Amino acid sequence: MGELVKSDAVSEIEDKIRSGIDDLLEENLVFWLRFSTSIHQIQKYQTSVKDLKAELSKLREKIHQEGSGGKMKSEARPIFSHLREIKTELTLWLENNEVLKDEVQDRHFSLCNFQDEIARVTNGTNCGRETGISEYQAAKFQGEVLNMKQEIKKVGDELNASFTRAGQLKQEVEKIKADLEKELSSSTSSQFLSKSWQPRIPLQSFLFGIKFKNRRKTKKSLQKQLSYIIEPKEPSG
Repeated sequence: MGELVKSDAVSEIEDKIRSGIDDLLEENLVFWLRFSTSIHQIQKYQTSVKDLKAELSKLREKIHQEGSGGKMKSEARPIFSHLREIKTELTLWLENNEVLKDEVQDRHFSLCNFQDEIARVTNGTNCGRETGISEYQAAKFQGEVLNMKQEIKKVGDELNASFTRAGQLKQEVEKIKADLEKELSSSTSSQFLSKSWQPRIPLQSFLFGIKFKNRRKTKKSLQKQLSYIIEPKEPSG
């Protein structure tokens, strides 16, 4: 009977650990989709800036050959407008995706705590507790959690690289926009730069189709795995 009770207790612990790992995997999948969407945004911005630079280069060459400053004004309008929109979108991207950086840290912390919990309920490290799981089973669980930690580290590294790219791209857009502004103001009226001809439809609406939303951290779901798998017993007096 004692062995049966012990086996049931061990099975209950293993089920709780398995459930906790499954929850973490599911949450990581949702997080990965959000992360991938944000990274894809930067790639779209890079492509758009590259296309606008090529279009501007062709326009300058065309104006140089034809010598028509008035044509430069009319045909450069959409380029200038789109550069301004991309700058705004990059600023929003940098602000709104700070939450992903925080969430990477929270997930790493959650996984470390989960590893500690597995170690605490393992036979070899639980101070003689007879209901602990075997070291073999614990090693399998620890391996799954370690894989998740390695994945979240890769995500963190790629996220940091994306922030660097976004910052550099924003600076590039600002320089192109400033150079174009000087070029146009020297040959056309300042009316070119007025708000009256800002694009009525934001660039993101027809280029990217994704609206940013502020995402607040919800640590509740991350921390639910951190509750004790089995409550630690108070040391006997």
